[in-house]
Amino acid sequence: MTSVLPDSILGIDIAKAKVDIQLRRVLSSEKPTHRIYDNSPAGHEQLLAWLTSQQVGHLHACLEATGTYGDALAFRLYQAGYIVSIVNPLRIKKYGESELSRVKTDQTDAGLITRFCLTQHPDPWTPPPVERRQLQDLVRSLQAMQHLHQQQLTRQQSGPHGEAVAAATTAVLTCLQTQIATLRAQIEQHILAHQTLKGEYDLLLSICGIGPTTAALLLGELGDLSRFSNVRDLVAYVGLCPHLKRSGTSVHDPSPLSKRGHAPVRKALYFPAMSAARFNPAIKAFYQRLLARGKPKRVALAAAMRKLLHLIYGVLRSGQPFDPAHVSVRPVRPGASHCGQ
Repeated sequence: MTSVLPDSILGIDIAKAKVDIQLRRVLSSEKPTHRIYDNSPAGHEQLLAWLTSQQVGHLHACLEATGTYGDALAFRLYQAGYIVSIVNPLRIKKYGESELSRVKTDQTDAGLITRFCLTQHPDPWTPPPVERRQLQDLVRSLQAMQHLHQQQLTRQQSGPHGEAVAAATTAVLTCLQTQIATLRAQIEQHILAHQTLKGEYDLLLSICGIGPTTAALLLGELGDLSRFSNVRDLVAYVGLCPHLKRSGTSVHDPSPLSKRGHAPVRKALYFPAMSAARFNPAIKAFYQRLLARGKPKRVALAAAMRKLLHLIYGVLRSGQPFDPAHVSVRPVRPGASHCGQ
């Protein structure tokens, strides 16, 4: 939460081509002002110039986390000295449902975000350093290229094609393979060129199950872990905490993963957790204990993913590499039912 109470709230609804904003004075009976700007550098400067003309003092701007569409505007507002919050869209959606909202337009969404910011006081956002933003851009570009490559590979293997189609698909695959190799080299060079990234990269590689590709993605997507007060906050951020559903005597649903979090990181941990369940002594023992208690393999693997995230948090926060010699193997407790975190 912010230490200085804002006197103005700016709710921002982000779209690819434009941004709808609503400016509301906190202690005023004035009607909120709605405006529309292009989602471009020129549009952002026009918005800032208008805010200056409105003589806002302590402004708190709030927008949803919408991929890369809102990053440039959020950074520009932060540069201008305003408080900025980037909020999970699900929180905004549930807040709107609590108001029994029946209309959904870009203008009403901007108003909803304004009211959310005014009443919920979301935490301020701090942009990551430029080297982390550059790494994130490289990592996301690599993922996009790999996705396109898999699509074309599936098309090539889907059945016999004519000579022209086969030649075109092969050419596209060759081009994508070249770009993927180039991006991987650029990611490696970028990490090696920055001492902080290189140190954290080596720490991640010390964990059995984490390879170079996963380590680079984690560095690009997780950012500085000091913003998480404890590992439980990180687990919730990634969406690996169980979604417990118990009520009265009749509702006893299974407890799947909440999946309300950072999907790319959660997806990236799946295969490393499978590897760690076989070869990492800390996670292997944990995984085997869960299986011995009768837990399904998918439940045990989800718990292994959480355990792996615990190790990632531990080595990055402590600055010490993973040491398998410090792993203690606890005896199996057949009668126990709690799967642990």
